[in-house]
Amino acid sequence: PTRRSSDLLETEQKAPPVHHASSTPDRPAAGKFAVIIGVARYQNSGSGLANLQFADRDAEGFRDFLLSSEGGSFPKANVRVLLNEEATAQNVRSAFYTFLTQAQPADEVVIYIAGHGAPDPNDPRNLYLLTYDTKLDDMGGTAFPMRQIQDVFANVLKAKRVVTFADTCHSFGFSGARRGKKNSNNLVNQYLAHYANDADRAVITASDISQLSYESDQFGGGHGVFTYYLLKGLHGEADANKDGTVTAGELFAYVRDNVAKATSGNQSPMAVPGLAERIPLSGAALRNTTRGRTETPASSRDKSGAPLR
Repeated sequence: PTRRSSDLLETEQKAPPVHHASSTPDRPAAGKFAVIIGVARYQNSGSGLANLQFADRDAEGFRDFLLSSEGGSFPKANVRVLLNEEATAQNVRSAFYTFLTQAQPADEVVIYIAGHGAPDPNDPRNLYLLTYDTKLDDMGGTAFPMRQIQDVFANVLKAKRVVTFADTCHSFGFSGARRGKKNSNNLVNQYLAHYANDADRAVITASDISQLSYESDQFGGGHGVFTYYLLKGLHGEADANKDGTVTAGELFAYVRDNVAKATSGNQSPMAVPGLAERIPLSGAALRNTTRGRTETPASSRDKSGAPLR
């Protein structure tokens, strides 16, 4: 398989083991909104920035799940999907700062990100999500600052229930870039500190600190191993207690165990401490529920030499 790193939304602390597979799922949210970002092709690739293989396909698979009855039948109007050339810095900012203002306190917001993340070569203290139009020598003006994610969580999102899946990288998206220092992830701890402490939110990332994240055509014809098992779990295989509903706790346990097994322990998905384990993510608890509102609210790869994520 090929490999890509996945450090963008990670923390130094490991979440406690999940022991609540038999817990009763929480009630579904009233309305449902999602932002899905998948960037495999970059406008300025070739000058130190390598394209990916399957980040866009991963995002498409996750989108299709959310639109299905199993995933809660998210209304299409409530799902903002940005793939490749659509995922410009302006469009990503608009998705977070304008589109998600529609979600009300009783609603649910789901965020999925697949692509490159990296520190600014001009100032490595600043970490960015690399958008389609990012210029490596001008990240400050052309990429999306990860510090703004904390601002979105704290000041934009009114929804109490927010679920985030991230398959991104720290410094490995650069051709020939050296491996980042482990303590550089302290930046991410800072960005997510307020967010992770909220009782009804969940963040699951593709790998542990300083690990690589694998992707290969052997996973469902072409997926990151994280998203491959994420989707298999959401489609029912993570339902440990066989009650017809997959909760966040069950999903994390399934993805963590299967990804570790598939990669011989080289990749370990992480949950940010404070994972709201009983949030229902798929299955019976999401069927026949109220659909999300659509009205305007009042106010290094191994063998192939493929790039790293």
